[in-house]
Amino acid sequence: MGASDTTWIAGLLVIALFISAVGTLSAVSRISATGLPTGTTQANVQSDTTISLPTSTVNFGNVVLNGNYNTTTNNPPPFVVQNDGSVNVNVTINATSLWTGASKVASDYQFMCGDDETTCPSGSQTSWTDLTTSPQLIIANLPFANSGDAVQAEIKIHVPVDEPATSKSSTVEFTASAA
Repeated sequence: MGASDTTWIAGLLVIALFISAVGTLSAVSRISATGLPTGTTQANVQSDTTISLPTSTVNFGNVVLNGNYNTTTNNPPPFVVQNDGSVNVNVTINATSLWTGASKVASDYQFMCGDDETTCPSGSQTSWTDLTTSPQLIIANLPFANSGDAVQAEIKIHVPVDEPATSKSSTVEFTASAA
């Protein structure tokens, strides 16, 4: 192949590229683009009012008549109430009776909100309150975010002077509702 053949092929290649470019520009000019279209994505996160008790037992051990005990010193540790849901929650507390003695009074079994991951939210019960069989607010507006979603439920007992010597127990129930 000579120099003139190479020149001739290069010329044909330039003409082919020119025709291809003109055809592409012509095709693109027929497309009518009027802007940048947008779309929408939606998702609906369901409301979830789940709570858990990472610490679910309070065991005062051996106690004496007329003795006073509470969990504020972590001996024993208090209940820990944690918000595992997707919304802030209000938490109520109620319990079955702990004592059977004739001289028992309501103030012999009490509760209050205590600090754990976070300070008790405003509106929570932060002073000792009689624990009864009726639900009462203990924690108000407990956040659901993973940091600061747990507080303590402190328990205080006073052993009545005429309480029979047997093992005592009470079932404590915590209930959450959307705040």
